Amino acid sequence: MAMTTKYGGAVKWSEIDQCYVGTCPRLFFGGCHGDDMHAVARELDEIIKDCEESVTVSEPKERRILQAYSSRSD
Repeated sequence: MAMTTKYGGAVKWSEIDQCYVGTCPRLFFGGCHGDDMHAVARELDEIIKDCEESVTVSEPKERRILQAYSSRSD
């Protein structure tokens, strides 16, 4: 189950852990886990929202380069 955030969070079944694991590696290490996929997705969504509020995440370097290049006046 893919999350609908710009950070690419996901909930997947882990055969090793025998539970659902929610992760968002572009925003934080670790994640959340549980027996109910939808509950894990809700918890992951809350964690992502908390991180977005408390952490400044810079946009990808490629986008900054393109914006700088497109704003040049030659």
